[in-house]
Formats: sequence, C-alpha cells, structure tokens
Amino acid sequence: MENEKTEKTEISENDEKSVNDKNEEKAESKVSKIWFYSKKLIRSVCFFLILGILLSVIGYALMPKNNSQKSGMRNEHSVGFYSESAGSIDVFFLGNSNTYSAFSPIELWREYGIQTYTSGVGYERVVEAYTMVKDLLRFHKPKVIALETDCIFSEKKGSDDIGEAIEKLVYSEMPVLKYHNRWKTVYPEEMFSSPEYTWHSYSHGQYVSAAVQPYKGIRLITPTSFVEGIDPITLFYLHSIVSLCKENDIELMFVCAPCIKSWKYQRHNAVQKLADDYGLDFIDFNLLEDEIKFNWQKDTRDKGTHLNVYGAKKVSKYIGKYLVEKYSLKDYRSDKDIAKQWQKDYKSYLKQINKTKQQKVASEN
Repeated sequence: MENEKTEKTEISENDEKSVNDKNEEKAESKVSKIWFYSKKLIRSVCFFLILGILLSVIGYALMPKNNSQKSGMRNEHSVGFYSESAGSIDVFFLGNSNTYSAFSPIELWREYGIQTYTSGVGYERVVEAYTMVKDLLRFHKPKVIALETDCIFSEKKGSDDIGEAIEKLVYSEMPVLKYHNRWKTVYPEEMFSSPEYTWHSYSHGQYVSAAVQPYKGIRLITPTSFVEGIDPITLFYLHSIVSLCKENDIELMFVCAPCIKSWKYQRHNAVQKLADDYGLDFIDFNLLEDEIKFNWQKDTRDKGTHLNVYGAKKVSKYIGKYLVEKYSLKDYRSDKDIAKQWQKDYKSYLKQINKTKQQKVASEN
C-alpha cells in the first residue's frame, strides 16, 4: 500500500512538474514573440523616423528660399505677401482667377487708404484656399478675409475630389513632393540657406490688364428657389476655414465677383444659406451690376470670363466702402513711409495699364 501511495505521489509530482515546465515554455514563447514583434515595431518606427528626417532635409534643400518665380516659387503674385511688412495686411482676398482679376489693392489704397492683398490662384479649390489661409497666418494676421465663392463650385465630383484634396494637403506639409523637380535647377549654395523673401508684387496680387473684350451674349441670372448642392469635401474645408478664422479673431466674409460664365442663381442661394448658417456677410456682385454701373461691354478682358482694370475699379470701390464702414479699417494714407511705397506701386500699376493698352493697339494694327 505504501509503495502504491509513493508511486502515486511521484506521478503527481511529475505531472505537476510537467505542467510547470509547459507553462514556463509557454511564458518563454510569449516573451519571445513579444520581443520579436517589439523589435519589428522599433525597426519600423526607426525607419519611418529616419525617412521623415531625410524627407524634411531634402524638402528644405529643394524649397525656394525666395518668393519669386525665378527662385522656383509657383504663382509668385499669389505669395507676394511673404515680403510685405509683418502684420501690414488688413484685408486678404483669396479664391480662384476671378479673385485676382476683380479686386484691386491699388484702387482700394487710393480710394480708402486700406492695406489689402489679393491672393488668387487659377482654378483654386477650397482645400487650397484653406492651406493659403494657414500660409498667410505665418506672416500676417488680417482683420478680414474675403473668400471669393466661385471656387466653391470648381470641385470635381466623387473620388477625384478626395484625391486632389489629399494631394494638396500633402504638398502643403511636404515641400519635397511639391518641389521635387527643383533638383535640376537648385544651386548647392542655396540648399540650406535661410529663406529671405524679397520679391514684391507692385499690384499686391492683382492681375493688371486694360484689355477690353466685351461679352456679347445675353446676360441672364434668373431668380430661383433652387439651392445647388455643395460637395462634402468642399463643405469640410469651408468649415475648416471658418474655424481657423474664429481661432485667430479674423472676420470672414463671402464675396462673388461679376461672373458671366459660371455663376447661377442657385449657386447664390447655396452660398447665402452657408453665410446665414455661419453668420457671415455675403456680397454677390452679380446682383449689384446696376448699382456699381458694371458694363459687360467694357469691363471684361476676355469676353466675360474675367474683369479688366475698369471692372476691378468698380468692384473695389464698392467693397472698399463696405469694408471701411463695417470693420472700421484704418486709413494709412497719412503715414509717409507706407504711402511712399504705395505711391511707387501705383506708378508701376499705371505703367502696366499703359503697356496693355499699347499691346491692344498693336494687335489691332
């Protein structure tokens, strides 16, 4: 009997030892797996960290160190505000090509003494307008930002819109992708030099042309209760612009320049609804043509698509009065130093107007 008990005890102890050994093996195996995956994670993190540092270094090396087209900067007039005195811009206009054709900082200065900048980019979309506002805030803090609303309806439908939105955001955060082709032209000595933005836009962003090509069709903007739909991606970035302005105590307003080709009353209704929802001002010059004495025979440079300097002067005079009265903007014409630069820019502005007039005469002959 005692032998049987001893044997059972030994078996029990062996079983317990076997179980313990298996548990230890499992524990060791678990630790080994954790260490294996931890090493993979650490390697991955290190890889992406090193990659990120390399991309940042290369991106900085390729990034233009001045804000001129010659230095590699795209759309130099749209980023001419880089070289303006920090905090000097009170009103910032942004949007697509309608913007840089319709709003004249020179005329706004001469009429009201307010300092403005027009930053328009051809075919600009709302996601680009958002990145432009972020860019502006690195240099200035305007009292008012006016978004030209034709860009709201230039978005493509479906996945293309999402893809392009992502692309624009990635480009804004990763200069190496935006300027990757500059490796062909960049000089070694400028790669790691400090940025020095010196290029000055005499027109403060406006496209200056005195060319006259009338619109000869019928002008129809028929009132309707229909509200045009707005792409969800566009709505998201519109909301982002609104939030960004609120965070920085900037008044945001919507404006729409006279636009014969793309603007419709249902689009006016859509923007008006947005403005009402956000509590923003909205000026639609397509409904004010009689009031500002706009003339489609004289005030457009390309048969109704964009305004010339004559149309821009009418639009600018109206909105300048509105801005001064609504937001109590300061008149800087009595400041000799500031006035000196604006007077110099005005002379360049007149010179460009005369140049485009001469080009028109030459083309007619």
